[in-house]
Amino acid sequence: MGRKGEGIEEFARLGVDFAAPQPEAVTQLLAAQEAEEVALRLTLAGRIGALAGLLRRLDPAAELPLALRCATCGEGMEAALPLTAIVEMAEAAEAQPVLSLPRPEGGTLRLRRPTGEDQRLWRARAYADETEAALSICASLLLDPAPLDEADLPALGEAMAEADPLPGFHIGATCPACGAAAEAALDLEAALLAQFAQHQRALLDEVHLLASRYGWTEAEILAVPPHRRRAYLTRIGEAMA
Repeated sequence: MGRKGEGIEEFARLGVDFAAPQPEAVTQLLAAQEAEEVALRLTLAGRIGALAGLLRRLDPAAELPLALRCATCGEGMEAALPLTAIVEMAEAAEAQPVLSLPRPEGGTLRLRRPTGEDQRLWRARAYADETEAALSICASLLLDPAPLDEADLPALGEAMAEADPLPGFHIGATCPACGAAAEAALDLEAALLAQFAQHQRALLDEVHLLASRYGWTEAEILAVPPHRRRAYLTRIGEAMA
């Protein structure tokens, strides 16, 4: 038999709108497992780690495929990042909820890690320019009241990227064509969502084929354990051959 709750989880995944803005799609996907407020309370690193954890449940040995391009010769490259490594990086980040970052003129600033709720609030606001947005975002994370100015932003950005690598992930690679070494920025959240969207399309194809063949409803199909659905699909393929 299938794992308890498997059909419910699959039904929830079918309901995720992957065409929605990326943060909303992440919240929908995580809220299918936990309450929405829990998904929003997770830090950005925690949300990425949670996505990797959910994907790992679908395939414990899975890796996240990454498509890269050499900046020197333009050759395409392929790489893969173990989902376990993403989960471990997220757990390490979550173990340090407060970041102490240096100021250019001396002293430190204590900031908490941003959450999904912070991200939701930031996206709902209007800013005059990128500098105002960056200052407003940093100010909203400060644990100790302190004035910020534009001169603080470069150091804060570098320190936060180093302390919280998942939201602004970078990977090093060597081009097999020209041998050039390069570092590429990757949107791990988008890459993980793409994998879930692919699973959703495959699940929709299963439901469509079984419904067309047997007249079952979506709920009835998802109540059948995946290994038995695969057996039915194999027989449909054999009959069509």
